[in-house]
Parts: sequence; C-alpha cells; structure tokens
Amino acid sequence: MVLALYGADPDPQDALKAAIAEAPAAARAELPKDVKVKACGALGIDETKVSYWRVRQGFAWYFDLGAQDPDFDAGNVVIIARGADGAWKSKP
Repeated sequence: MVLALYGADPDPQDALKAAIAEAPAAARAELPKDVKVKACGALGIDETKVSYWRVRQGFAWYFDLGAQDPDFDAGNVVIIARGADGAWKSKP
C-alpha cells in the first residue's frame, strides 16, 4: 500500500489540479469498453487497482491499495501531531 500526502493550503485541490495539468488525458468514451483504463499519470485513474483521493486535515491524501481491495478504512487514517503542551493528538 502507498499513501502520499500533498499540502492543501490554501486550496485543497492544488495537488489534484497540478496532477491533472501535468497528465495526458484521454476521454473514456473514446476507449474500448472491455479494456481497463489507466490514464492521467501515476496519480490518475487506474482501473487495474484500488486507488482514490481524499481531502482532510489540510492535506490531499492519495491512497494506492494495490490490485485487490483490502480490508482497509481510509476514514480511520489521521495525522497525529504533538501539541504545544507536549501531548499527542489528532490534527484537526
């Protein structure tokens, strides 16, 4: 599994927009329907694996979970940071 974080301040879509701008794209409607699509570069659509984007905690998160859908809940993944008081807690 690969998890990549991209800064999302001030615009949470900055990393996504940059990846889209750099990637060559092909219209899905023009491709054969019986072929799994891989388009828009390494962080784009890839129908051969489970991958997706989430925006939370001030970051754009890219999850690449491989060829099989694992028993994994991305909603439980959080960034833990040490506060000014020295205690560890979930970043808002």
